[in-house]
Amino acid sequence: MSQLSQELIAILNSYSHNQSQTSLTTLIRPARLAVRDDLHFKSSLSAEPAFWTAFGSVWSDHARLIADGDITVLEPIATLAYFTASLASGNPVGQSNAMEFVEPHLRSVLVTTSSYFNLEDDSYSTTTRACCQALANLVTNNDAVAGAYLPKCLSWGTGQDIVSRLLDSKDSSILLAVLVFLLNSIFGSPERSLLLAESPSGSKLVDRVLSHAASRFDGETKEAFIEDEFEDDVFGVTYAIIRQLIIQGAFPAAFAAQAAGGGFEIGNSQIMLLKFLDGYLHTLTTDSSPSSSISSFLLSTLVTLSKSVQIVGKAMDERDAATCSAIVLVLHCLSSIGLASDVGRAQILDCTEATVGLLAWSDQINKEQRSSNEAATWVEPEALGQLKRSCVRLLGVVCYEQQVAQNRIRECGGLTLLLGMCQIDDTNLTLREHALFAIRNILHNNAENQAIVSEMKAQYLVGPQGQLQDLPPALR
Repeated sequence: MSQLSQELIAILNSYSHNQSQTSLTTLIRPARLAVRDDLHFKSSLSAEPAFWTAFGSVWSDHARLIADGDITVLEPIATLAYFTASLASGNPVGQSNAMEFVEPHLRSVLVTTSSYFNLEDDSYSTTTRACCQALANLVTNNDAVAGAYLPKCLSWGTGQDIVSRLLDSKDSSILLAVLVFLLNSIFGSPERSLLLAESPSGSKLVDRVLSHAASRFDGETKEAFIEDEFEDDVFGVTYAIIRQLIIQGAFPAAFAAQAAGGGFEIGNSQIMLLKFLDGYLHTLTTDSSPSSSISSFLLSTLVTLSKSVQIVGKAMDERDAATCSAIVLVLHCLSSIGLASDVGRAQILDCTEATVGLLAWSDQINKEQRSSNEAATWVEPEALGQLKRSCVRLLGVVCYEQQVAQNRIRECGGLTLLLGMCQIDDTNLTLREHALFAIRNILHNNAENQAIVSEMKAQYLVGPQGQLQDLPPALR
């Protein structure tokens, strides 16, 4: 054992917060610097039982004092937390020993600092953030520790559920540290990702995390997803968590666990999940495709949501408007998959019938609005126009060099619908361009579809208000 290690252990064994004339920060500063700069010292100290016994005892004393309301220990606790984080960083032995000797006291401190009143008190912020960072380092890149700790973390009852309590913080730096802990807890693990996604306590945490992201979403762009550089760090780490759920195959379970109540087909957290999935799929490179489970999830979700808004005689309201917003996101996701690769287009082949049905339904609503000169009260006209464009765009993508898709679109009436959208619509200016692209793809190398179009004859000219007019002589 080195002399510095012996001196540190002696200091810790003799230290008393209320009696020491020198601050703990000053006393252990040489050891903290050595841990930072000397890997050999860090390794040897991390494996020394006498150090951990003494270190854990100091942690225990300080946790008791802060629980009793002694705020003079806030600074030394922060010092202990930073030292713990350094010992655990990239050091499996340090992580395991810290989990045994320090974690119970670290958690006790966080229970105290995460009370409603203490979270509102700025004097606790630095210590709380330091403890969260230490907790995150305990599980980083250590499957054994994270695998044992996350289930334990999710089983804590009311009053001990520190992650849930800390997510109430208005301090972005504390939120960021808690989110990093969650990210590091599930990183690279399908089992832990699924546990967070679908367990009752885990799904509640996901809901809380998504609520923080929702208030920050408008400040981000799709380019930020591609470059993985976000304006808001809390949003960026939240996306990293959701990306892990996607990569590890836990996204469908996470979506199902966020199911809405109160008659809503779709919940706010589910819409946020779809926004993140849309952003993730937007990053797909050429000749890449997500796992088939994501495509299957999107296809089944499209069918379910489409049926819910097309119930005959249903009185539509704001709940259906939310469903339409979710449908648009699903359509965008499917388009991104199809645009990425031939494999992706094959994966989304079964979207054709549901998408044509949605296009017909939204077109009928538009026609009813035009005939009555009244807009639907349950949905904004722009949202309905976006739904039509998204349907047309997806049909153009899925039928590109896929004759099966071309035929299926024709057989369920999609070709006729698309042809009807090739005129200029002043309320939906880019719809025509999407329709022309779709028509080009659906006719390409498809004799049957080409024959249908070639047999069509112009009968009337459509006026600016949708009225039928006689053809000019040159077209008769």
